[in-house]
Amino acid sequence: MKESVVANRYAQALFDVSLPEEREKLCSTLTEVAKILNQPQFKNYLMHPRVTLDKKREFIQVMKLSTILEKFLLLVLDKGRINIVHEIATCFEHLVAQEKNSTKAKVVSAVELTNEALVRIKSKLENLTGKSVEVNNIVSSDVIGGLVIEVEGKVIDSSLARSIEQLKKSALALQVKQY
Repeated sequence: MKESVVANRYAQALFDVSLPEEREKLCSTLTEVAKILNQPQFKNYLMHPRVTLDKKREFIQVMKLSTILEKFLLLVLDKGRINIVHEIATCFEHLVAQEKNSTKAKVVSAVELTNEALVRIKSKLENLTGKSVEVNNIVSSDVIGGLVIEVEGKVIDSSLARSIEQLKKSALALQVKQY
């Protein structure tokens, strides 16, 4: 079974047992815990076969999490799925966003965009998706110019880097006529 399917099942289970008013806080805490547990030193500790399950459980309990999150992580640990906690957090985040009819968009640009530009992009993405959109602007010199927008698994690439790459491919595909 693919890890994403398993992660989605665990996320759905956590979503089902949590109270609607707790889900956003639970989501942010789970995301932070997943980041911590995904760090190599912690991941190696929790995955190491010589570290007993009791020691691993102790490690989770020391974090002083909410009862529901602690019990959930202990279950995930007991089932040998602690290695996919980051994927579970991502799936849970999507479930919470669906419930709120919202989504996130990543906008990559060569320079930081103005608030006015971000508001226009947000508005267009909300019209496109029919959902409330949280826009995250990431600056990367790799795009050279233009934008690369990722929203709901779709990519809109209007970057100069992509245009140059397409132009290069077109130029290489041309056959030069000899006279």
